[in-house]
Amino acid sequence: MNASSKPDRSDLPRLLALRALRLHGGRGLSEAERPDYSVGSGRASTWLLIYVMVCIVFLAVRELKWGVPSAVGAVVFVLICGVFAVAFNSCTATILYLSYVVTWFAGWVWLLVRGDENALFAVYFVPLLVIFAAKWGIAALTLAATIPLFVPVAFIVVLAPLLTEDPWRLASEMGGGRIALLSVIAVIPLVVLAVRRVAKSSTRDALAHGFSTVGKDENPHVTAAEIAYKVRASDEKPKKQELEARYLNAFRVPLDDECVDAIAATVKKRLKWRSLRRVFVLVFGIAIVAFVMIYALAVAAMPSHLARDWSKHADIATLGFQIFGNQIDLPVGPYLSVALLFTTLATVGFLAFASTDDKYADAIIRSVVLIPAERLAYMASVHHHLVGHSGCKSSG
Repeated sequence: MNASSKPDRSDLPRLLALRALRLHGGRGLSEAERPDYSVGSGRASTWLLIYVMVCIVFLAVRELKWGVPSAVGAVVFVLICGVFAVAFNSCTATILYLSYVVTWFAGWVWLLVRGDENALFAVYFVPLLVIFAAKWGIAALTLAATIPLFVPVAFIVVLAPLLTEDPWRLASEMGGGRIALLSVIAVIPLVVLAVRRVAKSSTRDALAHGFSTVGKDENPHVTAAEIAYKVRASDEKPKKQELEARYLNAFRVPLDDECVDAIAATVKKRLKWRSLRRVFVLVFGIAIVAFVMIYALAVAAMPSHLARDWSKHADIATLGFQIFGNQIDLPVGPYLSVALLFTTLATVGFLAFASTDDKYADAIIRSVVLIPAERLAYMASVHHHLVGHSGCKSSG
């Protein structure tokens, strides 16, 4: 990256406002500004480091037979020591990062030379699934928090039959492949309905709602400052008071309908895509969270001997590890099959409610369409004040 493409950090309030505008779907409004990748690259680097650390923990537990607390403690201890070393200029962050990557790569080469494909899968692929599941699950819960009675609706269809014999027998006979096929066939039509409803929503109306929300906010400059503050890079130290003071005048005069129309025409495709992406994050994240919760319920409520009798399994395999000297054995086999089957039912039940009950449908529209439009409206107002837009009158 050459010097001219680096973000100009001499005016942080302006930089953060434009960055927040892009991240919330308004990139077309700031075509004269150079994009920067400070936040995106920082987040990618953080998630990659988390993945590498989780792989090292899995490697220590599975191959070196360490206990989980010992493995986690060692990895975190090295991280803390490295942070202090960086703080006191004893080493650089790059060296600390590379030390983890080299350890990760050495473990991969060791397992590859041994030809242990099962270990490679468990140590390097499973953590990737864990990281994606955690990331998408957190995002889904953030969205679902705006939807009323999410947990009762999602689980009301599974709690009672979970403790009966028939689902365990059925899940065992179907197997993972057939259950996965059932999930695809059952969920996709409902997802298509949800996507269609979101796709038909009006960007102009969503933005009008967003600017209406801005107009009703007694302290819109504070909200805008909060939005901008969240997109700061790790080496940027803005003060919220400075952001609030800089954005204060942006909301003295509301944008007129002609300006809203111009903004809607510019951001329509990008804002629509962001809404559709949030639908998929919501659905897949809910499925991930539901699977984890239903599996935990099954393990807690169903004795292994009863699960073995009901599923007609001769034996139930377990995944064992030690925590604080205690051996923990998590059952797999029919427990995973039942969790996958009931996850399908929970996801279908949630989407069915969302497709037939206006209260839930409106809540999803608010979560994936209106809330993003509100954030964009705050930052578009700041953008108009700081930069101006060809479709709007001069902000003066």
